[in-house]
Order: sequence, then structure tokens, then C-alpha cells
Amino acid sequence: MQNLKIAFVTPEAIPFAKTGGLADISGVLPHLLSKMGHQVRLFMPRYRSVTAACPNLEKVFSDMGCRIKNDFFKGDVYRLRDEASGVEIYFIANDFFFNRQELYLEPSTGRDYEDNDERFIFFCRMVLKTIHADCGVTLDKVKAETGWDLRISPDLKNTPPPTAEELRILRQIAAPLLERRRRTDIETR
Repeated sequence: MQNLKIAFVTPEAIPFAKTGGLADISGVLPHLLSKMGHQVRLFMPRYRSVTAACPNLEKVFSDMGCRIKNDFFKGDVYRLRDEASGVEIYFIANDFFFNRQELYLEPSTGRDYEDNDERFIFFCRMVLKTIHADCGVTLDKVKAETGWDLRISPDLKNTPPPTAEELRILRQIAAPLLERRRRTDIETR
């Protein structure tokens, strides 16, 4: 089996931030994939809980930014290497978007933050910039592999799409794990 380079992008992962089952899968699957010989980079926001738990993260990029609507937002990128599994964990930081009491909900109302769309647009764009800057992957490769209509700043370069073998592995490993977790969540409701 060919060793893959995997970018695992998630809004939450244990032990850093958790609201539900997604964090469990996102916190475990990258380490399992790494132990299988794949090179895995996990990306998530640098929430307040991450800052409190990991105050001495390595800053790898400062003042990277992107435009959302008519505004330009800057952020920093931090990295932590899990020595046991070899997974590199990248945290996208922007205090305006991620230094909040809760991950997704306004504590006083229990409703979604009104700017959740902008928060995660920023996060995704910063992940793409980080992948290109730190890993040399081009934007075209990202577009081809995801099949999504991505609207990205023109200063990003293309990333090659995954090979048929990479897709097969993801479908055989990740999809069954997520389906089992989904069924377990439904059964416990």
C-alpha cells in the first residue's frame, strides 16, 4: 500500500476541543492513519481551549490573511507535533473568530454565533494557504480532489488531487468508522 499525505481538516478534535462525536473521530483517526504509515497533518481552529491547554505552541506563520466579503482578516498558524504518532497538528489562530467562550454557540442565547459562516470560511482559506506554504500543494490539486466549487483568493496556487489509491484508502478506512459512529449516535439518542 502506498503511503499517503493526508490533510485532515476539522473544526474540533479531542483532546483540544469537543462538542460531539466529530471531535472523537477527528482526534483518533489521524493518529491511526499515521500509525499505518501515512503522513498526516491535522488542521483545526485555535480556540480559547487550545490556547489554555497548549500555551507554548510553535508559531510557523504570522499575519497570513484572506479576504471575506469586503474585509481582510489576518491570523497566525501554530503547530504541535504529536511525538507518539508523528501527526503534525496545525492551529489556525484569529482571536476575533476563535477566542470565544463556546465553539459554535453564543452562551447568552444558546444560538449559533451570527458570524459562524465567516469564521469557518476564514478557517478553510487559511488551511489552504498553510497547506500550500508549508507543504507545497497547489490550489488546482485541492479543487480537483474535493470536487467542490472553491472560491479562493488568486494568490493561492493549485494542489494535486488524490490518487485513486488514496481515495480507496479513505473510503475503506474513514467511511466505515464514521458510519459506525453515526449509527451509535443515533442509537443513543
